Order: sequence, then structure tokens, then C-alpha cells
Amino acid sequence: MADDDVDQKVVKEYIANGFLMAPVKYNGEDATEAMEANRAPQNLIHDGYTNGYIKDDTTVRLAHMGAASDGSKLKMGYWLSN
Repeated sequence: MADDDVDQKVVKEYIANGFLMAPVKYNGEDATEAMEANRAPQNLIHDGYTNGYIKDDTTVRLAHMGAASDGSKLKMGYWLSN
């Protein structure tokens, strides 16, 4: 499968199901471990997550803390994991 085919499959998956972004590290330490040891805010993951979906070729729709916004100016790289 060509890279473009993989990219299109990934985009279609996230258009259909959306995605979740959440902190995994706090000052280089695992976020959960840091919270358990009181080295990170106790609401780090709860308040720090954002969900969204790919709206079109240039826009990501993000929802957070009861509000939503278009992230068309959002510049970031990404990686996939399961």
C-alpha cells in the first residue's frame, strides 16, 4: 500500500471516529505517575484532554471544556499508536 493510500485511510478513520489528545508526560515524567506522586496537578489529564475530528482538508474541529473551535491555524506533527 502506497503512503498516500495509508494517509487517506487514516484521515477517513479520524473523520468517522474523531480523536482524543491528552497529556502523557509532565516535565518528562509519565503524567499518571507524576499525579500519583503529587508532582503534577491532580486534574492534569482530566482538564488537559481535548477531543476533535478532521473537518476538512485544512481544518481540525477541537472541543474542550464545553467549547469548540476550528483549529485551521493549528500547526503540529502527529504520530499514530494503538
